[in-house]
Amino acid sequence: MTKKLNLINKLTFSLLIIGMTELPVQAVDCFPENNLSFPISQNKNITGPQKYQIDEVIETFKSKMQPIVTKRLNKELKIELDWENPKVNASATRDDDNNPIISLYGGMTRHTELTKDGLLGILCHEIGHHLGGAPKKKRGNSNKRSWSSAEGQADYFAGTKCLPLFFNNPLETINLDVLSNKKEVDFAESHCGNNPICTRTALTGLSMARVFASLKNYHQMPSIELNDHTEVWETTYSHPKPQCRLDTVLSGALCSVPPSQPFDPLDPNIGSCYRNGDEALEVAGERPRCWFSPSNN
Repeated sequence: MTKKLNLINKLTFSLLIIGMTELPVQAVDCFPENNLSFPISQNKNITGPQKYQIDEVIETFKSKMQPIVTKRLNKELKIELDWENPKVNASATRDDDNNPIISLYGGMTRHTELTKDGLLGILCHEIGHHLGGAPKKKRGNSNKRSWSSAEGQADYFAGTKCLPLFFNNPLETINLDVLSNKKEVDFAESHCGNNPICTRTALTGLSMARVFASLKNYHQMPSIELNDHTEVWETTYSHPKPQCRLDTVLSGALCSVPPSQPFDPLDPNIGSCYRNGDEALEVAGERPRCWFSPSNN
């Protein structure tokens, strides 16, 4: 009888340990599942960033973000580029020691709509899953929060906290025409009040949104001259529509809260621009309502 009780106790303890163990960390894909691909053999003469340029962007990004990751997470930032893979995607995950990992597929970096700044925006989005704070995704069908910030919040992080860190050199923002056509540059400059950092961030968001839009047959391509006027009743944690994602990056660029003030893991208002008091009064730089609901997140 004693042996049976001991065996039951051991089994019970083992089950408790299993129950306490966190499930394996799932990767968070930047793009919705898609069949689009850009193999190396088909893209030898494209005008987009080449391998050495991509490596430079990755190194620049890592050198700037590693100190921030160290300060806020006390972890090592790892970036993995699978150059041979033709898949159009990127993802964020963590290793067994909770170090943040960003995985890039070669097909995504070779996408003809992706500029060097657009690649930087994708990287900022991915690290935004780790540093973007609330609202965070839910675990499966439960109300428990994941480690990862929502897709829209990762875009908002890119526009508010990340891209401005790389675009603060005036000498690099003089000739913005090389990033897009003159009409788009002029509209972005007007919308941003001729702020070169905001303008460059807006054009980066445009490159990102065009890549997102290429994955499905949208009747209208995203444009910095348009807005997604949809208002959700509940915060969207999955991928918003491309126009909404562009609006989010642009809104982030207009937010007056300094990039040095981090987002909070629980309170979405901390570190962000938001309506304080009069709900009917829109605030420059707030999260677009096409994915964010302040009353239901």
